[in-house]
Amino acid sequence: MKSILNVKTHCLEIKKSVFFSYLYPVVFIKDVEQHLESLKTRHPNANHFCYAYLLGEQQDIQKSDDDGEPQHTAGLPILNVLKKNQLTDILCVVVREFGGIKLGAGGLVRAYTKAASEVVKTAIFTEKKAMMMAEISADFHYSGKLEVFLRENTEIDHIEYTSFVCYHIVFETQLNEFISDKVRDLTEGQSTVVPIEYFSRYQ
Repeated sequence: MKSILNVKTHCLEIKKSVFFSYLYPVVFIKDVEQHLESLKTRHPNANHFCYAYLLGEQQDIQKSDDDGEPQHTAGLPILNVLKKNQLTDILCVVVREFGGIKLGAGGLVRAYTKAASEVVKTAIFTEKKAMMMAEISADFHYSGKLEVFLRENTEIDHIEYTSFVCYHIVFETQLNEFISDKVRDLTEGQSTVVPIEYFSRYQ
C-alpha cells in the first residue's frame, strides 16, 4: 500500500458543472471531518461534497459518501479509484458546483471517476517505512564529527547537553547496523546506538 505526503488538487468542468478534486493524506477520522468543514467554507456555493477515504495498512477502514447525489454515483466511484491505485491513509473529496445540466446516473459515475482519477495522477506516492528513534551519548571530544555524520544520515530530534552530548535521532530501521558501526568508529568505541522506540511512517 502507498499514500501521499502533500495535498493535491484538480479542477474539471463537465457540461457546465465544475468538479474540484482534493486529495489529502490522513491518519485519523477526525482529519477527514476537518478537511470537509474547511472545503465547505472554501466553496459556499457548491451543491455536493462527495468523498471517500481509506485508512489502515490494509485499507482496514473505508467509507464513501454521495452527499445528495444518486446512490453509488459519486462516493463509490471515488472509493474505487483509490482502491484501484492501492492507496491508503488517504481522503479524496470531489466538490461539485452544479451547472444546470443533469448528467444522469451513468454520467455522474463517469464524472466522479474522472475527477478522482485526474487528481490521483498529479500525486507523488510514498510507502510506509519501518523507523526507529534512538539515543547516542558521546563525549564532547567526539561531538563535532559525530554531529556532522548524524545530520547527513539521520533526523536529529533533539540534543541534550550535560556532562556528555546526548543525541536523540530518527532513521530507517534498515540503517541501524550502518549507523551503529559508524558511531562506534567516530567515537573510538565509546558510544553506541541505544534504541528507544520503533514505529512506522511515510517517508
